[in-house]
Amino acid sequence: MGWHPIWQMAPVAGESYYQSPVARPPVPTLHRIAIIRPLTLLLCSSLLGAQDLPVPRNAFAGVETIVLANGLKIWFKRLPGEPNVSVNFTVAVGSDQDPAGEEQLAHFLEHMLFADHLGKATLEIWREIADRGGASNGFTSWDRTAYLVNIDKAHALLAIDWLGRIASPHAMDPGVVMREREPVAVEVRAVPRKASDWFVAWYVDPPWLRLPGFWRREFGIAPARTTGDVDFFRSLNRIGPDQLRDFYDRWYAPSRMTLTIVGDVDRDAAVAAARKTFGALPGRDPAPFTDSLKNPGRERRSYAWIDRSNVSYSDRYKVYHRSPSDDVRLEFIASLLQQRLNNRLRFGERKAAYGVSAYVERRRQAAVLVISSTIKAAEFQWARDVIDEEIAAIRDGTLSDSVFMAERASVARTLRVQTASARALAGWAMNTFYDSRIHRDFPDVVSDFESVTQPELSRFARDVFATERRVVQVAAPLPLPQSILVVILASIVAGVVFVARRALLRTLDITRLRYVARFRLPLVHRGVLFPLALAVLAVGLRLLVQGYLVLADRWLTAIPNFWVQWPIYGSFAAATLFLVVAAFSRWPRKLLVFEDGIAVKYLSYRSVAVPTAEIAEITMLRFRDVWLSRRLWRCTPLAFGLFKPAIYLRCTDGRAWFFRVRDTDECLRVLAPLQRDPATP
Repeated sequence: MGWHPIWQMAPVAGESYYQSPVARPPVPTLHRIAIIRPLTLLLCSSLLGAQDLPVPRNAFAGVETIVLANGLKIWFKRLPGEPNVSVNFTVAVGSDQDPAGEEQLAHFLEHMLFADHLGKATLEIWREIADRGGASNGFTSWDRTAYLVNIDKAHALLAIDWLGRIASPHAMDPGVVMREREPVAVEVRAVPRKASDWFVAWYVDPPWLRLPGFWRREFGIAPARTTGDVDFFRSLNRIGPDQLRDFYDRWYAPSRMTLTIVGDVDRDAAVAAARKTFGALPGRDPAPFTDSLKNPGRERRSYAWIDRSNVSYSDRYKVYHRSPSDDVRLEFIASLLQQRLNNRLRFGERKAAYGVSAYVERRRQAAVLVISSTIKAAEFQWARDVIDEEIAAIRDGTLSDSVFMAERASVARTLRVQTASARALAGWAMNTFYDSRIHRDFPDVVSDFESVTQPELSRFARDVFATERRVVQVAAPLPLPQSILVVILASIVAGVVFVARRALLRTLDITRLRYVARFRLPLVHRGVLFPLALAVLAVGLRLLVQGYLVLADRWLTAIPNFWVQWPIYGSFAAATLFLVVAAFSRWPRKLLVFEDGIAVKYLSYRSVAVPTAEIAEITMLRFRDVWLSRRLWRCTPLAFGLFKPAIYLRCTDGRAWFFRVRDTDECLRVLAPLQRDPATP
């Protein structure tokens, strides 16, 4: 079983629904298109007289829709001659519906449905398919969960029955739940948090300060919690039989399920097997979705410079409330763009990129058309112009008829070839057409690809490629070597130190110095107040950084110029460092006594000189005299005076210090001559 993490923004390696050979959407890849396109253009060109070659079958055509009495939908497609049958069922609910504090619940349930059931142990259930040479699996994504079997066509009816038992209500035995929790924990690396994990979760990147991610910012899609603030170990251990059973009852209604059967299998026998198993599931109303998509109605661009050799480019176009035809048109545009962009940027005379990917991401009723590539830095501007030109050609319908027809034929034929197998066609049901709220019938994608006209495509593309739907992200190589950056950083630190010294340091005439004493902090100050002061500083620093992050997110990252953006980042760093130095300049460290006054020296640079004429009071007081009186106002209390009295030194302007030193009595004798006579005006 696999789990597609809810925070992923693009295909990744592993057993996710983008990369798994079982669950991958059968869209053309850039390598296949590049290899097949010359042949397909030859096949589609009547001028070259290649019409005698066979046309691959259209697996999409004639997929039958059957709805059972309990509301479950069946998609059936017979593929004569196909040696294997692919059977899967999807539920249009996934990790987005995990309750707060019970993250991984949808994924855990997926595992539980493969576990002990109807008197058979997990191993027995698995071997029913494995012993016949078949493969079974499941995966959980943001908004769907899928269960699948690929097996020899002779065992097609067994596979349907087997999946029907998987889909049926389970007892959720506590012992089985406890046992199956471990594989889920291993898969998602759920271990008790360490000190560093808590530091990150509560200080470095706390959820209440985290900026919204792509799906939340651009669509308003916000699951209960996202990965950074989820303690998987704790949430998994909160999930028990009751939570699993309730989640199944709430969401696994037959009307939310789609069963797909593809292969060389008798239609009536397959449907009868489905009625016997899936038709026995109790019909009920599922919990309602509360989707509320929000369109911010603005374009967003962000630029970054990082230590890399090439430019990472991503161009996204948002689609809200997609329809069945939207899904098909988006797939065509993605395939067409990928084909044309690779022809120019990868296989053309100017080798600007290793390859360009164009694909569609879906989440609930939203979709995003993504164009991404890693581009040679020297060719970036040209490559970006090419991408914009190709988008404009589709949006404005400016391709010549002959070119459009040839490209359309190439894309359609590639799709025919890539979806000729049962597994490939069934993958579309799991990964593209899984949401029953959108798709009642299985679209004939090939026929739509072959029949779409340029004006039709242009009308649709004008909405998709609207400026306010665009999100561009560029990560370019740093234009300066690391050695120069180190020098710049060192210069910033040196500059801040210089400015701080000039701003905070005051010249003192040490030739008149008579006495020096270091303030002695009581245990409470050292163990509580000083750490508390550091904590307040840390919180203030984190909030300051948060302010910088908000400014960067809303304004700074949109500046497409390194020489403007990074100096501002440098000023942020300099201001932060100066404020830290200034904060430490508020904590008293030493008392200096001169012939004509005193000075209080602080941790960093700052010192406060008090002439004799400004000293109003020097006396020995106890806790109640300072801490429980008005004397505490404008006083820096560096002592408690509970067991021994401490020196209270007050200036005429109200500033005061309450402190002890190593020899407090000696210090008082040294200070006594400086105290002004109360009778003196």
